[in-house]
Amino acid sequence: MKVHSLEKIYLALCAVLIVLGVIAIGASVFSHGVHLVGPSGSVNAAGIAKQAPFDQLGLKQTGDGQYEMTMLGQMWQWNPIKQQEPLTVPAGSTITFKATSSDVIHGLMVRGTNINAMIIPGQITELTYTFDKPGEYLIVCHEYCGAFHQEMYGKLVVS
Repeated sequence: MKVHSLEKIYLALCAVLIVLGVIAIGASVFSHGVHLVGPSGSVNAAGIAKQAPFDQLGLKQTGDGQYEMTMLGQMWQWNPIKQQEPLTVPAGSTITFKATSSDVIHGLMVRGTNINAMIIPGQITELTYTFDKPGEYLIVCHEYCGAFHQEMYGKLVVS
């Protein structure tokens, strides 16, 4: 079978564009610090609230400018985050979020950051981010988790 010379040029250009696309995607992944979040541990999904570290939920300071936010996804709230009471930290703070779910799959996303992970029942997910810019950051569930999914949010204020 004979391939026309224009078809050969077209196929060569397509191959070059595919290679350049893969290189561009790889470069942007590394330059933006994108990585897959894996489980950092597990807990028994039954009785999570009685197991460390989820027996003491909330934001606690662990060092100078270092915080740990332990949170539990439950229908339809991030425990202990409430819509009316924002968390407050100074600018430049580094927060490590430790999260799991006690019922269904939830999504943890902090708007304006690269914090974005699925929260699976019994699986501990850890994400760390340094909040350099002052402002309000919305903490939301981005995985549909039931009838009142839209109520599963909270605020983080960086001052």
